[in-house]
Amino acid sequence: MEFLSGLDHGLFLLINSLPHPAAANGVFFLISQSVWLAWAAFFVYVFGLILVHKKNAGRGFAFLILATLSGFVLNTYGFKDFFRRSRPFVSISSAIIIEKGLSDYAFPSSHAFSVALLATLFIRKKNVFKWLALYALVVGFSRIYLGVHFPFDVLAGFAFGLVYGLSVNHFYERFLEKEEFHMLKHHVEVPQKS
Repeated sequence: MEFLSGLDHGLFLLINSLPHPAAANGVFFLISQSVWLAWAAFFVYVFGLILVHKKNAGRGFAFLILATLSGFVLNTYGFKDFFRRSRPFVSISSAIIIEKGLSDYAFPSSHAFSVALLATLFIRKKNVFKWLALYALVVGFSRIYLGVHFPFDVLAGFAFGLVYGLSVNHFYERFLEKEEFHMLKHHVEVPQKS
């Protein structure tokens, strides 16, 4: 366990001690915060599909909102409160902190969870998934660069987002067989059973 903790701290220091010119700080801060804008765009997209197709698809939209909000709550108030891992700047006095004012726990990263979940919802749309996965990596890097997460916080967020997203996809697929969800099946595709 000490080895993993040392590795986590070492990787944090390696990334966090990179040069921090004002432009890079601003860019990484904006990338980090854009996660919530990406989610808003996703919900607008799904809501637009519902308006166009109108076949009782409101249930699909409600399911997506409920499933994703449940994941955010589970991550933020379940896992973070259970693990109670402090942010890097609490234990590393040399940490460069760009995003200040955070007082909650760090493990797992909510930003990493969010982008991994979003990418996983598009896992069957290879081009979209590829770009969202790249975006997720940049967001994960930004959280370490900004001084608010250890690398393992980010990796755990990615893992939880992936597993949760696959679970949402699997559950969602069962409802897609019903007529009222038919139109969403063509836009938010889910993995087929093998």
